[in-house]
Formats: sequence, structure tokens, C-alpha cells
Amino acid sequence: MAKRALSVLSNMEMTDPSDQGNVSYKPSKKRVKYHVKSLREIRRAQKSVGLLIPRLPFMRVVKQITANLCSLLKTSSFINVRWETQAVICLQEAAEDFAIDFMNDAYLCVAHSHRNKI
Repeated sequence: MAKRALSVLSNMEMTDPSDQGNVSYKPSKKRVKYHVKSLREIRRAQKSVGLLIPRLPFMRVVKQITANLCSLLKTSSFINVRWETQAVICLQEAAEDFAIDFMNDAYLCVAHSHRNKI
């Protein structure tokens, strides 16, 4: 009980030394909800028209997958596979569209089950 009384007294502030009977509380800061920042980032990403995945890391992944497939097929005609930039951009747009649709469906499932996180 003594700790609680001390914490209440530490939160109080005297307004005037001559006015001993009136005690006022300090205004508390408003707490921002934890998901407001993430929703703000989502809105900013939805307004943008550019691609979300950086181009060079995506191109490295595409080339790595191509090299793995060529080694599995063991054909000499596919050893030096080159990609056109438009083909990589089309693959990247399709991959991002798939990921966005997948996350949207996951969010709908979370909302349906009354959960908070994906």
C-alpha cells in the first residue's frame, strides 16, 4: 500500500504552494496504437506505383533459379542463359502481384478468425 501511495504522490503536482488542498494530476501522454505505424506504411506502399522488391536482388534470384534448373536438366544448350530486362521486369511484377494477393488473402483469413497477426 505504501508503494502505491508513493507512486500516486509522485504523479501529483502541486499547482500553488499556498493552495495545499487542491492537487492536480499531470496530463498523461496519449499512447499511439501499436498498429498505426504499420497501417501508415501499408497506405504509403499502396499509393506508390513502383516495384517493392529491389531489382538487382530479384535478378540474382532469377539467375540462381535458372542455373539450378539448367544443372538439373544437364543440357549444354542452356548453360549461358541470358535474360532480357523486360522479361525480368515482367517476372518481378507477376511475383509481386502474387505476393500481394497472397498476403491480402491471409489478412482476410486473419480478420475472419478475429485474430490480430498474420
